[in-house]
Amino acid sequence: MVQLLRLIVCVPGGEEVFVRTIARKFGDKTYKYAYLVENQRVGWKIRQRLVLNVGAAESISTKRIDAVIAALRPLSSSPQRGAGPGVGVLVRNRVARLLGPVLVAEAAWERLGIACLIARVLRRRKIELDVGLLSFGMVANRLVSPRSKLGLTQWYRRVHIPRLLEASPDVHQFYRAMDALLECKDAIERHVAGRISKLFNQDFSLVFYDLSSTYFEGTTCPLACYGYSRDHRDDKLQIALGLVVTGDGLPVASDVFVGNAADATTVSARVADLKERFGIARTIFVGDRGMLSATNVAVLESQGYQYISSVPTRGKLGKELVMLAGDLSGYQVVQQDKLLAREVGREGDCCRYIVCMSFERAEVDSGQRQRRIERALVRLGALKKSVASGRTTLENAQSTLADIFSDRRSRRYFRYELAPGKFSFELKEEAIAQDAACDGRFILTTDASDIALEQVISSYKDLKHVESAFDELKNFIEIRPVYHYNEQRVRAHVFICVLSYLLERVLELSLAGAGLDISARRALDELESLQMVESEIDGHLLHGPTEGSEEARNILEALDIPLPKAALTALPATTAPEPREKPRSAETALF
Repeated sequence: MVQLLRLIVCVPGGEEVFVRTIARKFGDKTYKYAYLVENQRVGWKIRQRLVLNVGAAESISTKRIDAVIAALRPLSSSPQRGAGPGVGVLVRNRVARLLGPVLVAEAAWERLGIACLIARVLRRRKIELDVGLLSFGMVANRLVSPRSKLGLTQWYRRVHIPRLLEASPDVHQFYRAMDALLECKDAIERHVAGRISKLFNQDFSLVFYDLSSTYFEGTTCPLACYGYSRDHRDDKLQIALGLVVTGDGLPVASDVFVGNAADATTVSARVADLKERFGIARTIFVGDRGMLSATNVAVLESQGYQYISSVPTRGKLGKELVMLAGDLSGYQVVQQDKLLAREVGREGDCCRYIVCMSFERAEVDSGQRQRRIERALVRLGALKKSVASGRTTLENAQSTLADIFSDRRSRRYFRYELAPGKFSFELKEEAIAQDAACDGRFILTTDASDIALEQVISSYKDLKHVESAFDELKNFIEIRPVYHYNEQRVRAHVFICVLSYLLERVLELSLAGAGLDISARRALDELESLQMVESEIDGHLLHGPTEGSEEARNILEALDIPLPKAALTALPATTAPEPREKPRSAETALF
């Protein structure tokens, strides 16, 4: 049995010395002996020459090792030979690159098989770039530390993605990779749907769809328009984003629309896409009340799909349904006493309506209404005094009223009269009472007759997965601001961000499956303690990972992701040193 431990020890002549352990059997016992040896080339063969017999391996102690090193140090040409205890080896840490987060991102990427799919789709194209590799670099960057594409060219040099470092792409190559990736979008989405169906048992019996927007920098992109801004940035051009996710929040498909696209106008194309591209024969389409117009309901029915949506509680239909549900004594308890619900029907209407009551939400609704009334009362009282004193003209009073009642929800609680020099107002108690009757209530509607009331409620509440996805895209993956002006590049940028969110959800579900109660974001933060350190040791490069925190190691163990092994490679040859007098061999000097 021969074991070699790679050591670099400074001896005269600058040779590399290794520890060799040899087992020898004497009778029934086996003894291990340690030797310091060096390699020498003899003709075409490599021979080992004994430098030092350290002795029986079992009897070697750290004190003895330190004593041997101390004895050798005076013979070393290293500048550290006069230093205190320690190995006289020149060590220079060159760089530390981020390892942990990109390691789990790469594992998820490979698990989904996206790189292989890209290669298959583009195999007939004469593209010199490794599109799969560059795409992973862009997706991982969005997941770990979002940068612009120009900033990405600096970021990948500070993380441990060896193939990307070797390729050393510039910003223009990343742009070309974006164009090629967009060509693969449809195939990737179909492939990912199949993979997550197998990996996470996704049956697509429920799909969730919603629309959001993100503001835009620049004025030349044809997709950018002014519209209803969910970011509260009406001063900015924007694009609209459509996203379909599964019941576990895994993104299946994404779309980019012009910035002024209305929610309802995007549904029919998405429904047809689910049928044609993904081959989903039956599903329940879950969307908010802005999605399901009468036209969209007809489209869903034509495809054999069902739906779950909501009805405005304070609209005419909503108030009618609340009245039909009656007092709370007729409601049933669902979701561990946190919610009451009652199913009601309307004559001549085949839809199911479920009126729900949440006491927590009722407190919020009541408090918000009271604060709106109190703020309006203060301003209306001040306006009344100002008009009566003559300080405010009729025209200015009308302008002030328009400002006070700019919130339509406040306007419905008051009636007022305004004339030159006179202003009066009062509360509409009946309107307040009608509003209070709807506090805490929300109404769901569905045409699915074969699912229980509780499942309808929980399914609609799971629409929060889409909202969470948009929140992650905007706040952590940083889809905005969008600086691209080319329409295709804008679409590719959004797709890269969605793929990044996909990796995040895969990581989170994998952690949950391994029994770790930790979010993907927290896991990525913990994994930052794992670095790949590049050190120079006497003419060699040593690449080795740090131990990282205990939690980081537990995460990798739970995900069954091994740390890369340390590797030692020779530095490129440099100019040979000046010849010098050859000293006596260490072997002769020590023996």
